[in-house]
Amino acid sequence: MSENAKKRWGRGAPVHPTDANIVSTWRRLMTDGGALPLSDALKSLNQDLGTNYRHDRITAWEQALGGRKPNVQVYEYMLSVVIPLLLEQWKRGEINEGDIVAAVALPRTDSEVRGE
Repeated sequence: MSENAKKRWGRGAPVHPTDANIVSTWRRLMTDGGALPLSDALKSLNQDLGTNYRHDRITAWEQALGGRKPNVQVYEYMLSVVIPLLLEQWKRGEINEGDIVAAVALPRTDSEVRGE
């Protein structure tokens, strides 16, 4: 496998959820906005939780595809990782309280966004 193919594979597909959510926040913070491979963040998550999640599961959670959302174990793990980082951003005046609330919300399905 070429070096470029390895880099592409490790980063995962770009995802653009309609709303901020815990999964997109975790992805953004753990990959430094896409500069680092998602595979490194996934390796840590999987090692810490004893799981074997792949890129496609993160994308499905992030976009709530098929109603999929992270389970409680994953949600609590992501909270434990992102809250300290978000609080540091808040202390520096980079984000406000509303940004933190949005950043830790569970992903919403299309029907939830539409209010159904």
